[in-house]
Formats: sequence, structure tokens, C-alpha cells
Amino acid sequence: MTELEEMQGHETGKSEEEARELREEIAKIRAVLISIGHNELSTDKNFPKIKALEDIATKDVTLFINISGSAPHAYRNLEGDVKFEQNLVSLCWGHEEILDKFYVYYIKKQLEQYFPDHTIYSESLCSNNLIHYDGVIFQKNLFLKQKFLQVEDIIEAFSNKSFILNQTISHDKFKQYLIKRDIISAQIEQDILNGIRTGYGALIIKNDSHVACLIISEKEKAHETIVSRGEIQSEYQLIKGRKLSSIDIVTVNNAFKQTQQNTCGLIYGGHMSLEKIYLALKNIDVAYQTLHIWISNKNVDSTYENIVSTEKDTIEKEEKRKAELRRQQVLEQERRKNVDADRLEREATLREIYGQKVKGFVEGFSVEVIDYPHYVSWLDERQREGWEGDKVEFIINDYGTVDWNERTLEGVVINMMLRIKNRALGDYEDYCFSFTKAQDSEFSMRREMMVLECDDIESIERWKTGLSFKSLWHAK
Repeated sequence: MTELEEMQGHETGKSEEEARELREEIAKIRAVLISIGHNELSTDKNFPKIKALEDIATKDVTLFINISGSAPHAYRNLEGDVKFEQNLVSLCWGHEEILDKFYVYYIKKQLEQYFPDHTIYSESLCSNNLIHYDGVIFQKNLFLKQKFLQVEDIIEAFSNKSFILNQTISHDKFKQYLIKRDIISAQIEQDILNGIRTGYGALIIKNDSHVACLIISEKEKAHETIVSRGEIQSEYQLIKGRKLSSIDIVTVNNAFKQTQQNTCGLIYGGHMSLEKIYLALKNIDVAYQTLHIWISNKNVDSTYENIVSTEKDTIEKEEKRKAELRRQQVLEQERRKNVDADRLEREATLREIYGQKVKGFVEGFSVEVIDYPHYVSWLDERQREGWEGDKVEFIINDYGTVDWNERTLEGVVINMMLRIKNRALGDYEDYCFSFTKAQDSEFSMRREMMVLECDDIESIERWKTGLSFKSLWHAK
């Protein structure tokens, strides 16, 4: 089924009159589709007018919203209003040609007003599959300069009304906005020089620096927040093409000196400081632009109070966190004390039960070490080098049960503390070995015999795990 045929499926639920108009529009598109596919929409006389765009001015920007039910976030509520899940709006542009950066900035501000508290994502160009977007945005004249085949999917979406007109951003109002910006900027400068404006403003210096020089002596964090996070930062990026890189707190004299040295890209300060800067700039050849943004003392105070309140909340939360951490540490220490006391009590019981048996294993082990070939080889090598035994002590490492050949045997790990001496060298060396075995009393055999260095904990644990060792000496 072709896309045009699929469009006919949208007739269900429409009035008879709407369905008839839709069929007529589809028929017109089908009739000229082949002949106009490579022509510009605005120049092809055969192409039927796009009704959705008839009342839109040439340079206006329009936003069409996806109400097909396939949009990632857009939907209609019970009242028929368009809403967006999770306050997310995903848009794409309906033409490749890029608008003037000031127009794009103005469009962004308008969209933010249309959709307050929403996050708006915008891709440079729509892909072939419009269901990936909540809406398509374009300037009418640039859209109509494209070939039909480039925007076929968008036109079909208009025709079957799966995308409907949501907002129109007037180009005439944009031009008025630009004029107003210039008027306000000039008025701010004149007011400061006439001594009739109080508060804070900013000048963008037309150079390669991206450092903000702040002429302030109090509430520094408030002013830094206003410059770095607010409209001033956005305007700076719009005019100079990138964000401010850093902020310096300076005096009026240093701000003027650094401006001459091209190390201030923006000057921000109070009305009295800016008056001095304006007068001084008239004596040197430095181009600047006054921003149309003015910050009142009330705005600064409000920002400062928010910062202080946030810092206070942060400190209080940190103190509460530390207090809770100390509380948990005390509780953990008490828990460990109780756990340790319980463990020691259970170990004492185990050792009372198995103490004599373990003692027998340890006391008799001195004659068994010769049955461990690796140890015997090591000892022979030491003796050939002139080493001889000096002291030896056997102590229990662990005792319990192991699973071997579907039977339960006694398992034991015995540590041997050994000191050897060399008379020729006049020296001693200390060693510790762990000997493992599974005692098979039924067949009078010792099994799973290994000798390891005492600090080879990993190998000892591997031996235990492999035999499903269950300790009757150490309580967990």
C-alpha cells in the first residue's frame, strides 16, 4: 500500500464534508506527483496550494504538531489541547537552509514562552520518518523553495491532518523586536550618562576575548549567577558566537585597562561604574554594544537571598548527613560488639566440643609432615644449603567437615611455624606453612593433602570451597 493510499485510512471518524475534501486533495497530489517531483513547490504552477499554509506570511515561521498518536511526547488532553508527556518537545526543521541567527534566537525565546517549563529539542533537518518528532518547524518561503520529493512526507502529513498548525511566529514582530532591542540599548546608555538609571547592566566588547569583567564589590555570587546563568549569557553567545569562558572581579580602572588589552569580552557593573566606562571608551578606539538587558537592585537582592538560602540549606543538609552518619557508625559499632560477643560465645562452645579432637590432630602432626612431598623437597633443598631446624610449632588453622566422594569426612588445616638457622651464615629464617587434609577414618587414609604458604589465603579458601568445607572451629 502506498503512503497516499494509507492517507485514505484517516477518513474514519471525519465528517462527510471533511472526508470529501481530503479525497479531493489526495487525488490532486496523486495526479501531479510524478510530473512535479523534481520541481520547487513555489515555482510549479501545477502543484495544488497547501491549504495549511495559505494564510501564513512568506517569512513567518510555523510550528506544526504531530497529533497522529505516534508522536514521542505530543498528545491531546480531554479538552482537545495539545500536551507533552514529561514536558519534552522534540522538533525538527522542515528545510536545510539555516535562518539568521537572531531570528533563530527569537524563535527559541518564543517557543520557550509558548511551552513554559518544557525542554525543547530541535534537530537540524527532519528525517524521512516524521513519527520520531512531536512537531516540524519551518519558514514558509524556505520550505516552498524545496523540491516536492524532499518534503513529500511533510506535505502528506498536512494533507491527512496528522500534523496540525500550532503556532505562527511573525517575522514582522521579529523585526519590531530587533528595533526595540536597539532602542532599549541606546536608552540605557543615555540614561546612565544622564544619571537617571540605577541598577546593573552590561557591555559587549567587540574583540576576541570571552572573559566577563565584573565591576562589583558586594554580593559577588549573585552577580556571577546573573551573568553566567541568565539572559546575559544567552545574549553574549548570540552576539559573539560562544559562551563566556570565565568571570573576573575587577575594579573600574582594571576593567578599562583590560578592555584596551583585549582581555575583557564583556563588562558588567553598576550604573556609576558603567558611566565611567562609557566616558572613558569615548577616548579610545574600541567598539562595544550595550545589551538591552537591565538588572534591578531588587533582582540582585532576590538572587543573593536565593543563594544564601540554598547555601544554608546545603550546610544544614550536610550537618544532618554527618550527624546521621555518626549515628549509624555508633549503631554499627554496637552491632559489631553484639555480633562479636555472640560469635565468640559460639566459638567457645565449638572449641569445648571439638577441642580434644583438634588437640590430637595437632600433637600428632609432627610425624605426618614427611607425607607431604612438596614440603619434604623444600626441606631437603634447605638442608643441602646448610640450613637446619631450630624451632617448630604446630597450631590449628581450621577444623570442620568436608564432602568427599558423597561421604562426610573430617577436614583440617594446620599451620606450622618454622625457624631454621644456618651456622655458616650465622643467620635465621622464619617460615609458615599451611597443611590441609581430609581424614578418612573409615579407610584409614588421609586425602586432599596440600601444603601452602600461610599467606596464600586464596588457595586455602579454594581448597575449602572445592570440598564444601564447614568449619567447626570458627563461628561466622
